[in-house]
Amino acid sequence: MKYFLPDSRETIEDAEEFDPKFPIGKFYSIQDFAEDVAEEYHNNRDGWEAIWPVTIAIILDNSEVQYFIVERDYDPIFRAYRKQDENL
Repeated sequence: MKYFLPDSRETIEDAEEFDPKFPIGKFYSIQDFAEDVAEEYHNNRDGWEAIWPVTIAIILDNSEVQYFIVERDYDPIFRAYRKQDENL
């Protein structure tokens, strides 16, 4: 299937091919696919620099376009280290 990001001024002509992890059906929905596309966009297409949420347009096999708003969750991780010099 193909997708594009209208928020980034992409059009249907800019659509990128992306294969679903599983066949769309009872156990893997088009919404699940939209979340996987968002992860692909975030990790491999500079999506970490985007302003989230983003709109993802998915082109279905019958040329129908469905739009999804996808939010990015942020889970901060904190690590503490003991200071070696007390005068700092």
